[in-house]
Amino acid sequence: MKTDLYTKSILTVIAACLLSIVFRGTPLISTAHAQEPTIVPTAVNIVQVAGNNINPPRIGELPVTIEK
Repeated sequence: MKTDLYTKSILTVIAACLLSIVFRGTPLISTAHAQEPTIVPTAVNIVQVAGNNINPPRIGELPVTIEK
């Protein structure tokens, strides 16, 4: 009876070692990779300011109201 328990435990250890060899290179959880940051300028076209249309839209010029 003791031989049977000993044989089963040794065979279980051998099976566990073989499984660890087979699945050694396979990760259980996949690794995450971050993306490289990309800086892309965004074009901004201003059509209205405070409800007033800008006709024609000129680069660098906005209507400004100065109040005292």
